[in-house]
Amino acid sequence: MTKPSPTPVRERVVFQQLYREALRITKFNTAITSAESRYNPNRTDLAKIYKSVLMDAHLRGVLTAFSMPIINQKFEIRTKAGDVDVDDTAKLKKKWFREILKVFVDGRIQGAAVLDLGDVKDDVFADPVRIPLEYLLPEKYLVKESQYSNTGVDIREEPYDTWSIYYFRPYYLGLLEFVAPLVIYKRFVMASWSEFAEIFGIPFRYGKTSILDPARKTNMIEMLADMGSAAYAVLDTADEVEFLQTNRPDAFKVFDEYIDRLNGEMSKAILGQTGTTDEKSFTGAANVHKSILDSILAAEITDCQDWVNEQVIPKLIRIGVIKEGSVFVNVQPAQPKEAMNGAQSTAMVEIARSVYLGEVTKDSAVEMFKIAYNLSDEEASRMVDPMEVGKFADRSPEAIMRRVAMSYNQD
Repeated sequence: MTKPSPTPVRERVVFQQLYREALRITKFNTAITSAESRYNPNRTDLAKIYKSVLMDAHLRGVLTAFSMPIINQKFEIRTKAGDVDVDDTAKLKKKWFREILKVFVDGRIQGAAVLDLGDVKDDVFADPVRIPLEYLLPEKYLVKESQYSNTGVDIREEPYDTWSIYYFRPYYLGLLEFVAPLVIYKRFVMASWSEFAEIFGIPFRYGKTSILDPARKTNMIEMLADMGSAAYAVLDTADEVEFLQTNRPDAFKVFDEYIDRLNGEMSKAILGQTGTTDEKSFTGAANVHKSILDSILAAEITDCQDWVNEQVIPKLIRIGVIKEGSVFVNVQPAQPKEAMNGAQSTAMVEIARSVYLGEVTKDSAVEMFKIAYNLSDEEASRMVDPMEVGKFADRSPEAIMRRVAMSYNQD
């Protein structure tokens, strides 16, 4: 089959430098208003803010935790009959396909994303190019000619549709819409903390002299400047400078705790919790937080699977990279069984003791284990079997509990 020739959408864009701007809440609000306009929406100002916001170290870490499981997910390409197509699966387990998955991730984070695939050689896209956010207009499905224009290429029309992978949702501004204000406040607090440290962290120096005497004034200035980088002042003999500050030794906590709170809010906005990214998380709480994260990522990966099958796979079939009827299927790895906690061990001892004393039947014990550990009939029966004391020499409840624990923890 003859493969179609690429028509790069990148050739319709006049790329320009996107300059960063100082972060201000007023600018953010103006950018949001411009992006949400019903008459002439434009995301260029928002793209400038997002570019600066992504410089935040904590946010980068949170976004990495969000994106890596999606980009590195395990998957298979299956035929219409449901069989694994080993050859097509191997074709997609390459860097170029991970770039396609990043389109979904970037779309979720910043609201829109486009990847121009470029030419294909030996079933590999060697030169895919990302179209920056400032050139995207999802509300009209346009890739714009320039940053502030409202005309461009309709990405849904051929030949651009086949050779472009895009994530467009009109008026969806991405996860950054929720965390950008937090980063702006954090920048302000960190700047204030730096100023606090500059004023009160290094002793202030001042020298008194007759400022009416130019020579003496110049000598005093040069002497203080040569003594180091700390702030200094040259005063007249009758002048005084007084710094007012709190007497509390932990005044820095005003800044430190504010930054911690903002970091926590960023984690919650993207990952739904803080226990997997922030410090001082106890084991029990951390398990709950990880469960929340796993649920969020599982939903995102499912959405990504649907997006790939609707947006990507048909184009790869048209280009001739994979076979007709191929389906992208995420393969979730088996989750390791969690170790029993103290409450579970205590409950197990009580059930074992009841079986040992003949207070409950085997069927009743099976029901107890099904309820206590959310097990199937087969799994619960396997745990109760070691409780049949006639099978073992050591028939103490503690020995039975150990045997049940071994049964619980085996694969």
